[in-house]
Amino acid sequence: LDVARAALVERSEALLDVLDAISARYEAEKRARSLLDFDDLVTRMGRLLRDDSQGLWVRYKIDGGLTHILVDESQDTNPEQWEVIDALVEDFFEPGGIERHRTLFAVGDGKQSIYSFQGAEPALFHESGVKYEWKAMGAKRPFEKVRLRTSFRTLLGVLEAVDIVFLNEERREAVLEELAIVHETARRDPGGTVTIWPPARDPEEEVDPDNWPLEAAQDQRSGARRVAERIAGEVATWISERRPLAARGRAVRPDDVLILVQSRSALFHEVIRALHRFGLQTPGADRLAVTGHIAALDLLALGDVLLNTADDLQLAALLRSPLFGLSEDELYELAGSRDGRLWQALKTSTIPRAKAANDRLRAWRSRLDFDRPYGFFAQVLHAEGGLKLFHTRFGREVDDVFAEFLELALAHEQTRQPSLQGFLAAMRSRDVMIKRELNERGGGVRVMTVHGAKGLEAPIVILADAASKPDSRQTSLSGRRVCSIASYQVPSSRACLVSEPVT
Repeated sequence: LDVARAALVERSEALLDVLDAISARYEAEKRARSLLDFDDLVTRMGRLLRDDSQGLWVRYKIDGGLTHILVDESQDTNPEQWEVIDALVEDFFEPGGIERHRTLFAVGDGKQSIYSFQGAEPALFHESGVKYEWKAMGAKRPFEKVRLRTSFRTLLGVLEAVDIVFLNEERREAVLEELAIVHETARRDPGGTVTIWPPARDPEEEVDPDNWPLEAAQDQRSGARRVAERIAGEVATWISERRPLAARGRAVRPDDVLILVQSRSALFHEVIRALHRFGLQTPGADRLAVTGHIAALDLLALGDVLLNTADDLQLAALLRSPLFGLSEDELYELAGSRDGRLWQALKTSTIPRAKAANDRLRAWRSRLDFDRPYGFFAQVLHAEGGLKLFHTRFGREVDDVFAEFLELALAHEQTRQPSLQGFLAAMRSRDVMIKRELNERGGGVRVMTVHGAKGLEAPIVILADAASKPDSRQTSLSGRRVCSIASYQVPSSRACLVSEPVT
């Protein structure tokens, strides 16, 4: 046991050394470029306001034009941000200061704190309120606590479910509420439902070396896949049967559904895959890794094969891509009986899809000496219908991936020695991520993280992994306007549907 502990300590120290080196290099790079990140702006502002030599003058100049301070989403404010606020309002409570009406207004809800990873401390909202109340009393200035219990978004049924959750005293204390949590609604529409699905567990692998199974297991799908398929199936049923969205006087549409996850885990991708499988319109993920997206990898594989026809593995993967669409059986027939390279087998194959693939690949290869990367891939995607083929498998989300892909190809052409091989190498050495704006409804079922969707509304919201256990830094999230919750947790999944009435 002592040896194991010593090894753990050694590895932990090594990890800290690596992190320290990364942090030092990051700070050095910022200084070399005279750049500040968001945290720098906050911490340096607080340091400046507290500086004895300069802070008083800065605060004096600011104070002359400062009348009202509004702190929104106060439950997600971190200590460094509160330090800036404290410095700015210090003169608000000083007797003999500028005699004019000045206010500090802070609003927040401990149940909605979701930025603990940025250092948010919901307790500081309560503590700051107590501190400012005492300061106001000492300066003989008015101070008022206003409890906001009325929701203008959420139906009564959903609010009642939230209240029931927080009847438990420990849960109420966890969100820093001293009194019983009771919500009211300003909406006159009746309804709002909460439905909890039974848990879905990952299949257990039973390995018995003395008794190998003779028949395949009935269902080896993971809990994430089963929950994702049930979500997609439920939504597809609502839409195909034209289930009425009661309060709105019309049937449920794909863009009425918003699916939320805590992180882009396996469940996140399973949900998008299931939506495509059930034929549901969806704009796809709210954040895409361009260089790691399978559609971009297919284009990179195309470049590899055209540059090196001896790369059998890449050619096999390419033939299975939407560009050529060979089935598993066709690929096995083509590759299994070959005598030599797969490229040569493709040339002599009698399989219709293989013959078509051979013709297109050889035509594209003949243009490599004339086309630059941007022109070549633009020709493949647009002039020759490649984009439509990718749409059939990946949906419209690939539009953003390919738009960024072509932008990178165009940027590569501005380098000193642009080439297809150089572009492929550059793409594989980069990690490019794009954030997509899914705020507007109308593109189908949206799949987003809770953080990315903060403030958005939809008649039906699905919290797909709401049952995963939070760590000690996380705070629970209150119900929104309407919410359909399906949850996934290893080794089990639990789902709960909360929505406007769907009859």
